[in-house]
Amino acid sequence: MKLTEAFQESYQPVAVLDDDAIYNHCSDIFYHECLAVFHDADGSVVETDEYLKNNNIAQIGQRFDQHIVGVVLELLATPATPALGCSISARSFLKDGWWKEQLNMLAGRPDIAGRLILEIHDVEEFRKAPSTMLLLKKLRNAGCLLALEDFGVGHSSFHAMMTMEPDIIKINKSFLWRADSGLRYRDTYHHLVGLARTIAPIVVAEGVESYSHLKAALKAGATHGQGNVLGVAQVARPQQSIRWDKDKQKQRDLCLKALGAED
Repeated sequence: MKLTEAFQESYQPVAVLDDDAIYNHCSDIFYHECLAVFHDADGSVVETDEYLKNNNIAQIGQRFDQHIVGVVLELLATPATPALGCSISARSFLKDGWWKEQLNMLAGRPDIAGRLILEIHDVEEFRKAPSTMLLLKKLRNAGCLLALEDFGVGHSSFHAMMTMEPDIIKINKSFLWRADSGLRYRDTYHHLVGLARTIAPIVVAEGVESYSHLKAALKAGATHGQGNVLGVAQVARPQQSIRWDKDKQKQRDLCLKALGAED
């Protein structure tokens, strides 16, 4: 079975967290993350990490990442497509020939680069090749946004936070889910979000699966959230643009650095 035949893409919104998200059951969309939906032999949906592990696809993870990025870049070539993010492993940067080709393209297409968010995980790999940080800096200079995924898991995420200086930090969902179980974990989550906000202007609460999660994330200070209560992943490719009509100044304050907006 070919890798590209094992999954289909879906798109889940990363949305602004504010009072409207709670009281009006709606929220402005910042961008959509392109996700891989895997299926087992009987057609059941399998978590991405589990599927890759069980099928040893991690050994060819760079090709997997290249495919996902290629899908996103193709979509972003259409002006009507809103901002898109894709989750990729830091391992894919270790052999950077392919990335240099994409960098050359993005440098000449600011309209595409400005709507691309690279969500990076497995950041411990950066310690093996510190030179990859230069490539990330060039991608940012081309207009891409860099997101640090799974923040809080492992010591490497703290090291990466300081060295990457990401535009976006996504807090691992396990911390939000634990915050529902007691004051101790709520305090931990609050401090983790606060630490992330000292580095990045955009802090995303992952795993927002209930209104209790949503309220906890908002109270902790997360600026954005991702999860089924804010929007389920859909196979249909997103077309809507970010809405700025409700509170332009608030949106501008939250996203000024990330979007490069000007008065």
